[in-house]
Amino acid sequence: MIIYDDDRFFIVDDESSNDKFLVSTRCQHRGGPLHMASYDGKKECLTCPWHKVPTSIRALRHRALPTARVGDYWIAKLPEGSENSLPRIMPSPGQRLSEKPQVSQAHGS
Repeated sequence: MIIYDDDRFFIVDDESSNDKFLVSTRCQHRGGPLHMASYDGKKECLTCPWHKVPTSIRALRHRALPTARVGDYWIAKLPEGSENSLPRIMPSPGQRLSEKPQVSQAHGS
């Protein structure tokens, strides 16, 4: 999970297309924790744990943040935030970060 200001993002691993993309953890229905959703492979959707509202992988891909893979690293264009904000990368459950990740933020003119 990536935390940036008050926003949280997670990676969706679309096994049908062998693609990964970054989306907000907020369900569009009522802001539920979409990163805790259950996956339905037949319908290809995530079901929000709060109100059981399904969100298709296609819809998630449509609202995904722009990302690029460079070697073993992923680069994402995060939404505009405060000048002093840097994203924090959180490990997945059971995963440890062996060292503090190096994070940089590009500033446009």
